[in-house]
Amino acid sequence: MKTGIAIAAVGIFAFLGLRTLAVEGQAKPSDRSALQREVDRRKSELAEAKEDLKAARQGEISLRLTEDEQKIEHFGRPPEYKFRSEDAKTDGIIRRKEVVRRSQEAYRLALAKLASSMTADAQSAAKAFEKGKSSLDQKDFRSAISAFSDAIRLDPRHAEAYYLRALTYAKSGRPSKAIADANEAVRLNPKYELAFYLRGILYAGKGELDKAIADFTEAIRLAPKHALAYRRRGMAYEKKGNKPQAEKDYAQAKKLERKGQ
Repeated sequence: MKTGIAIAAVGIFAFLGLRTLAVEGQAKPSDRSALQREVDRRKSELAEAKEDLKAARQGEISLRLTEDEQKIEHFGRPPEYKFRSEDAKTDGIIRRKEVVRRSQEAYRLALAKLASSMTADAQSAAKAFEKGKSSLDQKDFRSAISAFSDAIRLDPRHAEAYYLRALTYAKSGRPSKAIADANEAVRLNPKYELAFYLRGILYAGKGELDKAIADFTEAIRLAPKHALAYRRRGMAYEKKGNKPQAEKDYAQAKKLERKGQ
């Protein structure tokens, strides 16, 4: 008897109480931020459902059926039949297990949608990046900047796209924008010695020699055989009037250049 009642209740509540959850699981957010919010929401729902089930098992929450729910449950039963409290507890736990199961399904679905979106965006970003490199090689700076911007929009953590857009801005005479992109490149990848080297050249061009020397020094630390970084740092030191240090850097640059490094 108890088992039959519990199974019937599961069917009723799966239809009445869980229908909304199933419908919401079919939502299709149109962008990655919406997908991430969907994942976060589903994760929160799942955590709440698990806590609710835990509390139900420990008897810490009330599992009494409402008057209307009891009327539905009593349909077709003898008039003298009364729904027992232990049946209510058993049914409540079963229903909460079902909520957890459905929450897990919704969470997995949201994660799959997010992963699919990220994969598609990554592929599109790669295509835009290659298009940008091709345009840069052809000195079509406007097209290159547009393509690198598309790559960054699709993959905001694409450090190399920021670097090459910075290089393109530099080649097209827009040093301020170039420095801003170089800043982002080294923020995303603190070991990006080419971005430090480029930013050093840009700072030197603006007369900010201390910043230029700091960037060339970091480029050398990351790539000790970077001959041009030594040469550029030597030039910056010479402009500052530090000829002894400049001569040391020039000498090291020549040594590395002779070795073809």
